[in-house]
Amino acid sequence: MRPYVTLGDYFDKEKLLTIFEYYKDEKLQPYRTKGGDKVIDRGYFEMYFSWEDGKDLFGTPPCRGYQFVYMPPEYKMVIHKDLSLIKSRIGCLLEGSAEILFYDEDENVIDRYDYAEDILTDVQVKHSVVNNDEWRLSFFANFEESCDEVKKLL
Repeated sequence: MRPYVTLGDYFDKEKLLTIFEYYKDEKLQPYRTKGGDKVIDRGYFEMYFSWEDGKDLFGTPPCRGYQFVYMPPEYKMVIHKDLSLIKSRIGCLLEGSAEILFYDEDENVIDRYDYAEDILTDVQVKHSVVNNDEWRLSFFANFEESCDEVKKLL
């Protein structure tokens, strides 16, 4: 079974780009995670909206929150599973062209997707992005529910 399901044009990309431009000076921040007792700068940028802050802007079923991810050229994301409460996400690519890559437990590529359509992704499967020479802007609605449960809400 694939780690994602295509959804057609789920999001209005022009609307998302307008929202990104409107809020980027105020909300766009370096993405950081905690590693033990240190804060680690991951080298890309994020703009986060809680469900309450974003529900009227983005119009999805109830979710954990929303994020724009802005990745510089040549960035190589670490291969990972999401370790937070998030189990799945609806995503779209707004700028750039790098694919999302999916891996087995030995970190061999098992699938890839170019975001020709928006997708619902199982983020408990290892994944990453190896960016090319363009800035890459993506948008995600993050869910605590599994892909199967989210599909029923769409």
